[in-house]
Amino acid sequence: MIDNVRDTEATRVYLQTIPALLELLRSNEPAFQKDSLEYQFRRVIVEILQRLAPTEGARSLVSVVFPGMLHLLRHDNEEIGVACCKTLSEIIRTHRTLPEDLVSQFMVVFQALSRNIPSLATEYLSEGSAVLDTNVVLLSMRSFKVLKEMGIVVSAFMRDQRQSIVTLIQNSLPLHFEVLAVEAPAQKKAREDYEAMGGFWSGMSGTIRNAQAYSDLILAQVKVGSSCSPYVLCLQDFSQMLSYVAYVLRGLGDQPESHGDSLLLAALRLLQDIPAHDISSRRVRT
Repeated sequence: MIDNVRDTEATRVYLQTIPALLELLRSNEPAFQKDSLEYQFRRVIVEILQRLAPTEGARSLVSVVFPGMLHLLRHDNEEIGVACCKTLSEIIRTHRTLPEDLVSQFMVVFQALSRNIPSLATEYLSEGSAVLDTNVVLLSMRSFKVLKEMGIVVSAFMRDQRQSIVTLIQNSLPLHFEVLAVEAPAQKKAREDYEAMGGFWSGMSGTIRNAQAYSDLILAQVKVGSSCSPYVLCLQDFSQMLSYVAYVLRGLGDQPESHGDSLLLAALRLLQDIPAHDISSRRVRT
């Protein structure tokens, strides 16, 4: 029905609809069971917002929509968190220039999730980790998937709002390199044991009990990494942790030598650790 609203009426309709949908999401509890009606209902609302937020008629509501997406990123499940990141990317692409305080708020959330990654890798990817229930969706701030998508949003800021984000990126680069260095404990042990016997390890260890979480971590690291240097291999597309960091460093004008060794070792280790069945992540371009 909203798609059929004429341009002359769109602004009036959006001014009523978007704040009401955001308030509905805020005032009700997040849902984490995929088979629950609440989960499906909230997903549909977020999909409507994802469709409306980047439109011209919603331009005056960016100061409402952007904080609303950040609230959901902090408090809702990972599927909604991924959708929120896609919405933010579209808002940046469509509206180009956003207030610096919104950029700063996003980076605070991004850094908070990045700090969670080491403990999450230990919790999900150790030999004795509990098997995750496939019907239960993780909290957005405890999700490797959401980290990957947030890296794409930061790359969008670097493309369209470089001046307002350069200082924020410079201050957070050490944290990004810490994320690149995170390894699944079960994977690290299997690789080191194998290589101590003279072999060369590749693929995912059979002792990892949450294969999807492992793949999500690898993709998140790939997405935040190859933005660090023009000389580092990019896996998949440039918006993955490895490609994000290389892209960011190019944008900052940093010299590749200052971080080259760290990036090169991270790229080689990720190439070893990508699961054999994950063909898309093995695509490499220079």
